[in-house]
Amino acid sequence: MKYCSMLRNRMLADPSFLFKVGTEIVIDSCCATFAEVQKRGKDFWAEFELYAADLLVGIAVDIALVGMLAPYTRIWKAISITRIIWKLTTTSFHLHNR
Repeated sequence: MKYCSMLRNRMLADPSFLFKVGTEIVIDSCCATFAEVQKRGKDFWAEFELYAADLLVGIAVDIALVGMLAPYTRIWKAISITRIIWKLTTTSFHLHNR
């Protein structure tokens, strides 16, 4: 969890996040496999590398989609926009008065 803050922040906000990701991957993979077998028929095993590439892209998209829709928590204190504006104003004032 130390090296993957995306997972950590979402799992803190939603303990069932990994279950949701896994469910989405399983459902999408099963549907994609069924569709590919129906579409390719006897050529499925001859074109297996195309199916595998499509499956890997689908898994990456599933993780990205569920990750973007999931709530997350922030570990560090968020900096407000008013604080940023205040710091910029005071810094520019000090630079101008030198």
